[in-house]
Formats: sequence, C-alpha cells, structure tokens
Amino acid sequence: MRTIRIVSFAAALAFSVTPALALTGTFKTGVGNIIIWKNGKAMSEGISLISANVHKSSPQLVVPLVSCIVHAGDKFVPTDGGMFSSDVLIISGDESGCRGTVSNVYFDYDKESR
Repeated sequence: MRTIRIVSFAAALAFSVTPALALTGTFKTGVGNIIIWKNGKAMSEGISLISANVHKSSPQLVVPLVSCIVHAGDKFVPTDGGMFSSDVLIISGDESGCRGTVSNVYFDYDKESR
C-alpha cells in the first residue's frame, strides 16, 4: 500500500502543471530576422560558417542547420536555458511551433510572465 502512495504522489508531482512559473518572452525589436538553430551544435557551426562568409557562396551548408527564422516581436517560451543560449518553443508568428536554440541576446522577457 505504501508503494502505491509513493508512486501516486510521484506521478501527481510529475504531471502537475505550474503555468504561473512559465516564462514567456518576445524577441527584441530592431534586430531584424532571428535564426533559430536546430540545436547548440548547429548554432555553433552556423555562426562559424556565417563569420567566414560561407553562407554567401554556399548557403546550402548553412540551411540544414536552421530550424526556422523568426521575426522581432514573435513570442517564445524557453524550454531549457543556458548562460549564452537557450532552447525555445516559438508560440506566435509565422513559425509558431518551431523549436530550436537561439542566442539569449535576442530575448526580452514579458513583464506579465515574471
């Protein structure tokens, strides 16, 4: 009987939803389009290729690394945060539903979600 209670408690805890703790944000305005990379490794490789201007002569090397491109003002939910980049889920705009990694410099957290 005790095992059932512990399992029930663990299941209830795992599936509980705490929307008050979820942060939402908006991508900063004035920065143009923002690349959402497939993952952190793709972001690192893509930034290196763009820094070397490879994207101009061989865009086919960069495109597979991109999950989507969003616009300033689109909203997101961070799903895994890091110091310099975070995994996000896009929740508004043309690319709603897109997931990937992006630099934190583009974040502007919404005041009402804090």
